[in-house]
Amino acid sequence: MQMATEGRARLAITLALAQKVSDTIRKTEGLWCYGDELIGATGIFAIDPSKLIIRVNDIDLSGFKASKILRKYTTDLLTDALHHLSKHHRQTDYTDFMLVKLPNGLPRSVINVRDAYFTTKTRRVSLDEGVGHVLVQSIIPYPPGIPRLVPGEIMEQHYLDFLRYFLDKGG
Repeated sequence: MQMATEGRARLAITLALAQKVSDTIRKTEGLWCYGDELIGATGIFAIDPSKLIIRVNDIDLSGFKASKILRKYTTDLLTDALHHLSKHHRQTDYTDFMLVKLPNGLPRSVINVRDAYFTTKTRRVSLDEGVGHVLVQSIIPYPPGIPRLVPGEIMEQHYLDFLRYFLDKGG
């Protein structure tokens, strides 16, 4: 849905995944994943727990070479996964295919983006209650991650219909 309403839960999942990978790396001979033990070292006041800082000193590769190999490995994993999707999830019936007709024209803007974003006169409403209201946050369907509505624009019924369809299809 959106980071404003699900951000804490999504962040918790991200941090749990990062911790799982970090724990696995720490158990792998020749590798180490740094964590909070770095805090207090010169110039280090905090560690971003979503980032992995991996030491490869105990293997015969530099960090640069290891990074290059990992990028290649990641690319291979992605292409293998895409081939798997293509082979095992082919579609021949396109009646339910997500071909979205975007609303025509530009959304109606009634206040500039900055003023809308920084206004203190706000109240949270559900997506369905939003028709006729001026947005103070962007609505960015993902994928593709392109803003569809931005602060200062009015939510109109045809935009709600588009967003509802998008969400119903798993967006």
